[in-house]
Amino acid sequence: MIRTVIIEDQTAVREMVAQVVRLDPQLEVVAEVGDGHEACETCLRLKPDFVILDVMLPGLNGTEVLRRFSKQLHETRVLVFSGYEDPMLLRELLEAGAHGFVGKSAPLSELKRGISVVSRGGS
Repeated sequence: MIRTVIIEDQTAVREMVAQVVRLDPQLEVVAEVGDGHEACETCLRLKPDFVILDVMLPGLNGTEVLRRFSKQLHETRVLVFSGYEDPMLLRELLEAGAHGFVGKSAPLSELKRGISVVSRGGS
């Protein structure tokens, strides 16, 4: 099983992403969090295989969350799922350790594809 943490501050979006993840029998949701500080603590404690990360979070933003846990969790795969599609932000996220990006304006099929590819080692 690919242990998955979903980090998204909007409850409805977080629940939708969790439902999409649960459709894949190889993925297991081990935590859902909506705050940047809690996200760091959760990832460092649970050491997930895969993280779906929003960028705009209360507490710490997604880039800072990624920087903090990716230094210690080198094997954790990260898919950023965000409504912010600025090229500079994307570059920051990739430099911080993200393996993929799906914009929230993309079709649901694109999110499913991103989850499948990144959770299994692709970019």
